[in-house]
Amino acid sequence: MSSWVAILLVLLGVGFCLQLSAEDSLVSSNSETSAQTDEQNAVVIDPADETGPTIKTDRMLTEEEAQELVWNLPEVQAAIVRILDHGGVPLSKVGFRPSPLTQPGADKAFYTIHFQGERVKEPIPETIFCVDAFTGQIRVYEKSSGKIISLDDWRHQRK
Repeated sequence: MSSWVAILLVLLGVGFCLQLSAEDSLVSSNSETSAQTDEQNAVVIDPADETGPTIKTDRMLTEEEAQELVWNLPEVQAAIVRILDHGGVPLSKVGFRPSPLTQPGADKAFYTIHFQGERVKEPIPETIFCVDAFTGQIRVYEKSSGKIISLDDWRHQRK
């Protein structure tokens, strides 16, 4: 089953790279857009960071970048393997998007990423991650208390 996981991850990576190269060709066709893109800071994602990745940027993250931050968490990677091993499909969707006019530090400047497994024999509860739209800081919505908690607190609760 681990070979299927590896194949799936490779296919997802190839598809993502193809999408990025298609987007790059569109950007380079418009010189004004190309100049704006060159001014933007590069986003570096480090999933091994135990306190959660933090991105320093002066622009809002895209939905794809927010989802990638969540999918790169070690706990989510482990859940993906469990879901695939049980014949399910790992899914995530963006539930809340910040307004494009939102400024850094403003209220509601985050994405909610809903992660779950579909068609699994062993239920995997939906987890709602809140990703700051400017820093990439990840928090988790705790359904039992109705509060948003830090990634570290969520990890301690899971143990």
